[in-house]
Amino acid sequence: MTQTDRVVLVVDDNPDNLDFMERTFRNHYRTVRAQDGDEAIELLKKQAVDVIITDQRMPRVSGTELLRRSLAIHPSAVKIILSAYTDTTEILSAINVCRVNHYLVKPVTGARLLEVVERALALVPAAKRFE
Repeated sequence: MTQTDRVVLVVDDNPDNLDFMERTFRNHYRTVRAQDGDEAIELLKKQAVDVIITDQRMPRVSGTELLRRSLAIHPSAVKIILSAYTDTTEILSAINVCRVNHYLVKPVTGARLLEVVERALALVPAAKRFE
């Protein structure tokens, strides 16, 4: 499996952030995008993904709630939260309930985001991708 066989789902209600993440990953991974948690869940029902990167604070469905719901669909997907906020309760919930691999505080550079994804994917065996 090559890096470009890996699929990264990026979720953010800000289109500029989605564009930034797509640009960051375009030469490394296949990227799919959603502008909210509900759209992401519908996408996950149709598309297997290796990584889910989500903003925490979004209308209707938080990043933590999205990741909690994703566990029933793609439990082995690497889960990463991006947030401009450092709410301890949300961070602990993300780690303990949603099995978040990394919680990044915005702003984050493309290089840092790519590094986190690469390190996380190195821990996920290819056979576990699409349980």
